[in-house]
Amino acid sequence: MAAPARQRDDLSVLDDPAVARAVAISVFAGLERPVLADLLAGHRPAVVVPGEPYPPVDMSEDFRPALVVSGLVRLQLVGPDGRGVVGRYCGPGAFIGAAYVHPRRPPLPVPAVAEAIVTSRVLHVELRRLRRLATTEVSVAYALIQQLIDYQTDMVRAFAGAAFGTIRERTALHLLDSCVLRPDHTQVAPVTQQMLADAVGTTREAVGRALGELRRAGVVMTVPGGYRVLDAGRLAAEAHWLDEA
Repeated sequence: MAAPARQRDDLSVLDDPAVARAVAISVFAGLERPVLADLLAGHRPAVVVPGEPYPPVDMSEDFRPALVVSGLVRLQLVGPDGRGVVGRYCGPGAFIGAAYVHPRRPPLPVPAVAEAIVTSRVLHVELRRLRRLATTEVSVAYALIQQLIDYQTDMVRAFAGAAFGTIRERTALHLLDSCVLRPDHTQVAPVTQQMLADAVGTTREAVGRALGELRRAGVVMTVPGGYRVLDAGRLAAEAHWLDEA
């Protein structure tokens, strides 16, 4: 009797419009409803707040994989000197932690950390369940392969964007990379126009024009000490990290 009740509860999560939309644009969109219900059974919802460690240090690895429901989460590699290199930005529908499915995955040479750019909702799924489905359901295995392909594409996108993107795209990318959470809970990139120009590899005037376009689009605004990010999702789309909804 208990198992069917849990199944119904896990199906009810799809009644949440935000969850339904995230699933619909995720790699799991093509799963049959019973398979999707199995995947989400026992899920753990969480809210990720900017400035707080994610995943929490006390979270078991059994629930590390997660579907982003709303918001924007930044994944980056951190070197021994504390400097970070952004690997990808994860918006609604992104699935984090597909690599955990392989029990013998090689360790990364440097730590990978995640942080919320804006307050975000995620659904953590059970790793043991995900591993079982990956070996028994072709559709789940295919979805995870697609997610790993997306990871690889994002890495190529990061390198290509830094090397070949337009000035506006590279400016948006560096604003995202450098934004931090202020005590008043606003997201601000504490950089000057000259610092952006140096990072992008162009002149102050060229970056100034790009910033002007982003300001007029309502994506950023100039504040004392830097540039406030008004819409992280649109800024990520400007940098070609996310598709605009």
